[in-house]
Amino acid sequence: MKAAETPLSLEPLLVTVEEAARRLCVGRTLLYQQVRRGALPSVRVGRCRRIAVADLERYVEHLRDHNRRTFSVPR
Repeated sequence: MKAAETPLSLEPLLVTVEEAARRLCVGRTLLYQQVRRGALPSVRVGRCRRIAVADLERYVEHLRDHNRRTFSVPR
């Protein structure tokens, strides 16, 4: 199969804020706040705001790391 014939079932590089909110099971208002604060990077495509899937994954990892530090039991 040639490269041009491969099926395109790849995950998109960018998602809307609403799609990102659904993936995280949170409200879109919360994500818009995170974007405004700079905690979650986003890009503008024309008049549309999009979030890179890679940035969304990094955001979740950051939250996980923060929670590990917050809830770790001192020895």
